[in-house]
Amino acid sequence: MYGQGMPCPYNSNTYSLHSMEKIIEHEGTVIKNENGHIAVSIISQTACAGCHAKSACNLSDSTEKIIEIHSADKVTIGQKVMIIGNQTQNNKAVLLAYILPVIIIITILAVTVSITKNEALAGFLSILFLIIYFISLRAFNDRLKKTFSFKIETINH
Repeated sequence: MYGQGMPCPYNSNTYSLHSMEKIIEHEGTVIKNENGHIAVSIISQTACAGCHAKSACNLSDSTEKIIEIHSADKVTIGQKVMIIGNQTQNNKAVLLAYILPVIIIITILAVTVSITKNEALAGFLSILFLIIYFISLRAFNDRLKKTFSFKIETINH
């Protein structure tokens, strides 16, 4: 049964037995381990990247992502590991990276145009506030790293 700690055969998601919260797993390769600061390379693929006809199609896409993890686990460079996060972290990341910026743009555009009737000013202020928002996120990078923590498990082949 897939809802009780067993992986679904169609994706890399499982559910925690304790909280029934969705767990997200990605297999990766350790590329750096310096005093508990571990960097893992994962290959993020679109749904069609594993398709047998991908060579005849231009829609397939896969990109390498580097995940930084602070862990005391003993892993070596080149070792295959499983990166484990949860759905709550994923939802928070989507909110911060996509949803809030869109809300900022729409709000600034609507308020500025309704007050000033100047679309150029509205566009400029929207971009300005968006830049300020992302600079603020960057300023809180250390705090965000603590919020978005991942676990690492070695894969035994």
